[in-house]
Amino acid sequence: MLNSKSKIKKHFDSLKKPYSSESNWLWKFFRNREKKLFSQLVQRLNKDDCLDLGAGSCEYSEILLQMGAKKAVCVDFSAEIMSLAHDSRIEKIISDVEELNITGKYDLILCLGVLEFLNKPKKFLLYLKKFLKPQGRIVLLLPLSSAGAWAYSLLYFLKGSSLSPLTLKKINRFLIKNNFTLEKIEPASFFSGFSIYSVKTL
Repeated sequence: MLNSKSKIKKHFDSLKKPYSSESNWLWKFFRNREKKLFSQLVQRLNKDDCLDLGAGSCEYSEILLQMGAKKAVCVDFSAEIMSLAHDSRIEKIISDVEELNITGKYDLILCLGVLEFLNKPKKFLLYLKKFLKPQGRIVLLLPLSSAGAWAYSLLYFLKGSSLSPLTLKKINRFLIKNNFTLEKIEPASFFSGFSIYSVKTL
C-alpha cells in the first residue's frame, strides 16, 4: 500500500479541478448528490471546529463554513489538489493523514473517501479519538457493500493503485466493539453511504 499511496498521490496531483467536477458526468452526478446529502446530515450537528482528513480540494469543509463553522482544518498529502481551495478561513496542512502531527480537539471530524487509501485504517480511526471533543462526531463515507467496495477498488486498480476493500458494515462492527456509538447511516448512492459516530463516555 505504501507504493500505492505514491501512485494515488500522483493521480490527485494531476487533477486540475475539484474532484466532483473533474470526473465524468456520472461520477459528477453521484459526487454532487453526496454533497447535498452531507449538508442535510450535518445540519444539526455542532460544527464550530472541524477537521477534514483526506480533504482533497476541501469541498466538504467549504460546505461546513457556508453553514456557519468557525474553523476548518484540512489535511491532505497533495498540495496541488489542496491549492484548488480558496476560502481564507481554511487552514491547510500538507501531510499523509497517517503521519498526522497536530494538537487540539474538534467538534466534527470528516473521513470522507479516505480510509480505503490507508495502510491501517482501523488503527487510524481509534487514533482519532484523541482529537474529538466530548460531544463531538466523526462522519465517514465508504462503500456500502462488498460489491461496491470491489468496484471502487477496481476503478483505482485500473489507474495502477490498490485500495483496501472496506465497507461501512465492516467498519461499523469494528467501531461499535471499540466504544463508538453509531448514530446514523444513510445511503448516498447505490454503492456508497455516510455514517455518523460519537464516542461513549466511560
